Amino acid sequence: MMKSVLATILALTAFASAEKQKTVSLTLTTPTGISGAILQPGNYEVREISTPSGPALRFTRLFRNELASELVQADQGEVVAEVPVTEQPLQAPPRRTALLGPSTATALEVRGLAIAYHFEPSPAAPTTATLCASAAQ
Repeated sequence: MMKSVLATILALTAFASAEKQKTVSLTLTTPTGISGAILQPGNYEVREISTPSGPALRFTRLFRNELASELVQADQGEVVAEVPVTEQPLQAPPRRTALLGPSTATALEVRGLAIAYHFEPSPAAPTTATLCASAAQ
Protein backbone atom coordinates (compact mmCIF):
# COMPACT_ATOMS: atom_id res chain seq x y z
CA MET A 1 0.00 0.00 0.00
CA MET A 2 2.77 2.43 0.96
CA LYS A 3 4.66 1.70 -2.31
CA SER A 4 1.48 2.36 -4.29
CA VAL A 5 0.93 5.72 -2.58
CA LEU A 6 4.58 6.68 -3.12
CA ALA A 7 4.42 5.69 -6.82
CA THR A 8 1.26 7.76 -7.23
CA ILE A 9 2.89 10.78 -5.57
CA LEU A 10 5.97 10.44 -7.79
CA ALA A 11 3.80 10.13 -10.91
CA LEU A 12 1.78 13.21 -9.94
CA THR A 13 4.98 15.14 -9.19
CA ALA A 14 6.44 14.20 -12.59
CA PHE A 15 3.18 15.24 -14.30
CA ALA A 16 3.10 18.56 -12.44
CA SER A 17 6.73 19.17 -13.37
CA ALA A 18 6.00 18.46 -17.04
CA GLU A 19 3.00 20.80 -16.91
CA LYS A 20 5.18 23.59 -15.50
CA GLN A 21 7.56 23.43 -18.46
CA LYS A 22 6.95 26.25 -20.88
CA THR A 23 8.03 26.55 -24.47
CA VAL A 24 8.45 29.84 -26.30
CA SER A 25 9.26 30.49 -29.95
CA LEU A 26 11.78 33.27 -30.43
CA THR A 27 13.21 34.81 -33.63
CA LEU A 28 16.47 36.75 -33.41
CA THR A 29 17.60 39.05 -36.21
CA THR A 30 20.99 39.95 -34.71
CA PRO A 31 23.63 38.01 -32.74
CA THR A 32 22.58 38.06 -29.08
CA GLY A 33 24.71 37.37 -26.01
CA ILE A 34 23.11 35.33 -23.25
CA SER A 35 25.11 34.31 -20.19
CA GLY A 36 28.35 33.67 -22.08
CA ALA A 37 26.77 32.18 -25.21
CA ILE A 38 26.23 34.02 -28.48
CA LEU A 39 22.96 33.12 -30.21
CA GLN A 40 23.15 33.70 -33.95
CA PRO A 41 20.20 35.14 -35.89
CA GLY A 42 17.50 32.55 -36.49
CA ASN A 43 14.50 30.79 -34.99
CA TYR A 44 14.73 29.30 -31.51
CA GLU A 45 12.64 27.23 -29.17
CA VAL A 46 13.20 28.25 -25.55
CA ARG A 47 12.14 25.70 -22.93
CA GLU A 48 12.16 25.91 -19.16
CA ILE A 49 14.01 22.90 -17.73
CA SER A 50 14.95 21.64 -14.28
CA THR A 51 18.61 20.94 -13.54
CA PRO A 52 20.30 19.68 -10.36
CA SER A 53 21.43 23.26 -9.67
CA GLY A 54 17.97 24.76 -10.25
CA PRO A 55 15.81 26.09 -13.09
CA ALA A 56 17.35 26.86 -16.49
CA LEU A 57 16.33 27.82 -19.99
CA ARG A 58 17.33 25.64 -22.94
CA PHE A 59 17.79 27.49 -26.25
CA THR A 60 17.36 25.21 -29.29
CA ARG A 61 18.08 26.66 -32.74
CA LEU A 62 15.51 25.42 -35.25
CA PHE A 63 16.40 24.85 -38.88
CA ARG A 64 15.15 23.05 -41.96
CA ASN A 65 17.34 20.30 -43.39
CA GLU A 66 17.00 20.82 -47.15
CA LEU A 67 18.78 17.52 -47.82
CA ALA A 68 16.28 15.50 -45.77
CA SER A 69 14.75 12.44 -47.36
CA GLU A 70 11.67 10.45 -46.48
CA LEU A 71 13.69 8.74 -43.75
CA VAL A 72 15.07 11.91 -42.18
CA GLN A 73 13.02 14.63 -40.49
CA ALA A 74 13.25 17.93 -42.42
CA ASP A 75 12.66 20.23 -39.42
CA GLN A 76 15.46 19.83 -36.91
CA GLY A 77 16.89 21.57 -33.86
CA GLU A 78 20.23 21.94 -32.13
CA VAL A 79 20.62 22.85 -28.46
CA VAL A 80 22.97 25.84 -28.41
CA ALA A 81 22.75 26.96 -24.78
CA GLU A 82 21.39 26.02 -21.36
CA VAL A 83 21.30 29.05 -19.09
CA PRO A 84 20.66 28.93 -15.31
CA VAL A 85 17.90 31.37 -14.34
CA THR A 86 16.19 32.83 -11.33
CA GLU A 87 12.47 33.38 -11.57
CA GLN A 88 11.17 36.74 -10.42
CA PRO A 89 7.47 37.57 -10.23
CA LEU A 90 6.16 40.47 -12.31
CA GLN A 91 3.38 42.82 -11.25
CA ALA A 92 1.55 42.06 -14.50
CA PRO A 93 2.15 39.66 -17.39
CA PRO A 94 3.94 41.32 -20.32
CA ARG A 95 2.11 41.89 -23.61
CA ARG A 96 4.93 40.40 -25.68
CA THR A 97 7.78 37.97 -25.31
CA ALA A 98 11.13 39.76 -25.13
CA LEU A 99 14.78 39.33 -24.25
CA LEU A 100 15.78 42.32 -22.10
CA GLY A 101 19.12 44.09 -21.71
CA PRO A 102 21.08 47.04 -23.06
CA SER A 103 23.83 45.17 -24.96
CA THR A 104 23.44 41.57 -23.78
CA ALA A 105 20.29 39.81 -22.70
CA THR A 106 19.82 39.75 -18.93
CA ALA A 107 16.26 38.42 -18.75
CA LEU A 108 13.45 36.83 -20.70
CA GLU A 109 9.84 37.89 -20.25
CA VAL A 110 7.16 35.70 -21.79
CA ARG A 111 3.86 37.13 -23.03
CA GLY A 112 1.07 36.25 -20.61
CA LEU A 113 3.39 34.83 -17.92
CA ALA A 114 3.75 36.78 -14.66
CA ILE A 115 7.35 35.56 -14.16
CA ALA A 116 10.58 36.95 -15.63
CA TYR A 117 13.57 34.65 -16.10
CA HIS A 118 16.78 36.47 -15.08
CA PHE A 119 20.30 35.25 -15.93
CA GLU A 120 23.83 36.54 -15.60
CA PRO A 121 24.80 38.86 -18.45
CA SER A 122 27.41 37.49 -20.83
CA PRO A 123 30.87 39.06 -20.66
CA ALA A 124 30.72 40.42 -24.23
CA ALA A 125 28.22 40.21 -27.04
CA PRO A 126 27.36 42.30 -30.09
CA THR A 127 23.77 43.28 -29.39
CA THR A 128 20.45 42.17 -27.95
CA ALA A 129 17.14 41.43 -29.63
CA THR A 130 13.56 41.90 -28.54
CA LEU A 131 12.30 40.72 -31.87
CA CYS A 132 9.51 38.73 -33.45
CA ALA A 133 8.87 36.58 -30.40
CA SER A 134 5.74 34.54 -29.94
CA ALA A 135 4.70 32.31 -27.06
CA ALA A 136 3.55 28.75 -27.64
CA GLN A 137 2.60 27.52 -24.21
